[in-house]
Amino acid sequence: MENVNLIKIYTEARKALDITNNEYIVSSIIEFFSKDTGYCVVTRRFISKIIGLSSVSVHSIINKLITKGIVVKLPDNSLKVTDKFKNEVNKYRG
Repeated sequence: MENVNLIKIYTEARKALDITNNEYIVSSIIEFFSKDTGYCVVTRRFISKIIGLSSVSVHSIINKLITKGIVVKLPDNSLKVTDKFKNEVNKYRG
């Protein structure tokens, strides 16, 4: 599995989405690991190890992102970011 070495936070996108830095980072990780299949199957534990937060914190962040419409949970428990996130972030990508 690839490593996530750099996550660029587009501050204006983060503000427009009304999410915290950690929520943005988790969303970016989900997006990164969805690029080949369209959905992310890495565990919350794996995400927690990448960003240095507990699995409980990551679980809470994911639930907040689902509530905010940034992430959706699929029937098989995989995750994916919504177009809301992609469209806002893509405004600032080169």
